[in-house]
Amino acid sequence: MAGPPASAPSREPPQQPFTGADAVGLGLIRASEREVLEPLLLRCRRQWVAAGEVLLADDTANSCAYVLLSGRLSVVLEPDGGPEVGTIAVGQLVGEVSTLTGNRTSAWVIAREDCQLLELERGSLMELANSSHHFAYRLLMTVCERLYSSNQQAQSSDATSREFRQKAFFDQLTGLRNRAWLNHHLGELLEAQSRTDTGLHLFMVDIDHFKRFNDTWGHAIGDRVLVEVGKALEAATRPGDHVVRLGGEEILVLADHLATPEQAAAIGERLRLAVETHKVPVDGEPEPLAVTISIGAARHSPGEAGEATLERADQALYRAKQAGRNRVELA
Repeated sequence: MAGPPASAPSREPPQQPFTGADAVGLGLIRASEREVLEPLLLRCRRQWVAAGEVLLADDTANSCAYVLLSGRLSVVLEPDGGPEVGTIAVGQLVGEVSTLTGNRTSAWVIAREDCQLLELERGSLMELANSSHHFAYRLLMTVCERLYSSNQQAQSSDATSREFRQKAFFDQLTGLRNRAWLNHHLGELLEAQSRTDTGLHLFMVDIDHFKRFNDTWGHAIGDRVLVEVGKALEAATRPGDHVVRLGGEEILVLADHLATPEQAAAIGERLRLAVETHKVPVDGEPEPLAVTISIGAARHSPGEAGEATLERADQALYRAKQAGRNRVELA
């Protein structure tokens, strides 16, 4: 007849006190401090965490710091396959910032091997720091390293965000702002214009006979023409103006503070002339290519939808092309 089922083995070994000698061996305290700190250290208990288990979870309350006694801990921003942003070696502290500040944790700490740790509640952590200059120094350096690491991660995150915005809102060929940028910002520009009527004008630009560049010299030269036209237009604009590639050879220039049609016509002529005098070199050709543009401009009326202003600028552009190209027409 079968006997009673065997009890499951305990995952945690029997508790053993953490002594002053253990602390001296890990470099947490000096040998001269051992006798004074022994009672405090004997009150601290050991913890065991199996490989793969979570010691600290992101954005959770935490009231204990830990000293790693054996094994290896990994710090990650994502618990499932996220990149490792730090490791905790034997003798190092973890969880001390959230314990001291009372804030929630800022990352995941996961055991990569079976780990044994010394648990330091906030009171014990502060008592150790108050009683041992050496431990206080170790604690201060650890906190500084954590803050530096967090700052580096924040800077990296900001750089990544800027890179994403750059890719999202700027044309990869010309470096000009793109239609996504226009869709995102046009509303706020028009809203400000509607409140103050500062003379915001939309200049619709089209490269004359652009198909001829592609058909005669190839798409690589066509791309170069687009890049050079973009450069010429940006060089001719004022601070605060915006040059946007809408797609193909169509480019939009947004220029504010143009109170009269004469001022708008002067800006349009400056844009046209900047492109006309900006020659495009072609390998194997004795002379650089001459490029011209046609421009249609429309002033935004307060309360008018942006698409309506764009349509009026496009109609003016059509008239410029019908009249012989390389010219400016106002809506």
